Amino acid sequence: MSIKDIQEMYEQGTIRTIENDTDTFKFGCNQCGQCCTVNVEVILTPYDVFKIAKGLNINSTGLLQSALRIFIGSNTNMPIVIINPQKIAGLSVCPFLIPDISKHKMRCSIQRFKPFNCAIYPLGKVTELSKDDKTSKVKYIVQDTDCSCSNAKEWTLKEWKDKFDLKEADEVSEVWTNFIRENIDKFNLITTISEALQDKSYRTLISIISVSYTHLTLPTI
Repeated sequence: MSIKDIQEMYEQGTIRTIENDTDTFKFGCNQCGQCCTVNVEVILTPYDVFKIAKGLNINSTGLLQSALRIFIGSNTNMPIVIINPQKIAGLSVCPFLIPDISKHKMRCSIQRFKPFNCAIYPLGKVTELSKDDKTSKVKYIVQDTDCSCSNAKEWTLKEWKDKFDLKEADEVSEVWTNFIRENIDKFNLITTISEALQDKSYRTLISIISVSYTHLTLPTI
């Protein structure tokens, strides 16, 4: 499903959501790589950009240019970074999916530092921001998958998050959410400049923010 499809289903209430640690869902994975060819519109946080760039030993600007794409959120005017898929044999394939000749299949080349949304798949984290009291509420959507994996089992939300040690990622996600809440009005101002300057501004900002995650802080704008 595309980001747009998921957003529409969430707004219409036609996709399942869970929010309590004891809520359950069923999933199994045999690392077939199918989700990396049919579900590659993966949204990244600046922390994800930082981790991937560090793991690949390149700077965030180089990563943005080579494998990622930026578009602007229609409601927030915030820069949204996604993995930019490659078109191979009619499929949209994650650029980080590479052949593993020894095992005759594909594998993730950034498995050790993969993005938060890849780690929690088939779940997807949604943070609802209240405009009135400036509070936030976190839910997780449960995405439908085409996986034919035979080892599917039932998981609680807590078990799944603990499996991938996502405590730090959750803490950083909260930092990013607070940054959005506090600066959303300022991002509306960027839309008043030319598109070329907007693109340069957003790319520069993402690069600065991803570097700032070294100390789990974000710049004041």
